[in-house]
Amino acid sequence: MEVKAKDIIDSVDLSKSESFLPLYECIVNSIVSLIKSKQKNSQINIFIERETSSKYDIDFFDKTPQPIKSITLYDNGEGFTEENFNSFNAPFSKVNKKYGCKGVGRFTMLAMFKQIKICSIFKQGNKGSVEI
Repeated sequence: MEVKAKDIIDSVDLSKSESFLPLYECIVNSIVSLIKSKQKNSQINIFIERETSSKYDIDFFDKTPQPIKSITLYDNGEGFTEENFNSFNAPFSKVNKKYGCKGVGRFTMLAMFKQIKICSIFKQGNKGSVEI
């Protein structure tokens, strides 16, 4: 039986209270990547850019913040090795099960955001860096 990614994405129904779940999933993926890479200087950097427009008045006490324009997350983990890339392309992958991952987190990202761009550089054997 083949499970289509679009069908999984369409089944994701996130409420407003779950709006940061996709970011949480990205952070978890970064943490697992850092654990697997055994980096000494592990880093995860998160940048959130909000809309800037005159129609949004800046008020530090306002309960309606400006909409988020983009979220960028960088880490220096192991990247998309061949195993990780194959896992990313397979729904319900068990590659990171021992870390509590179920292989579906990326579908929350795809369901929530208009665009996702993933860049990865990693070493493959002794061949140096590969960029995806």
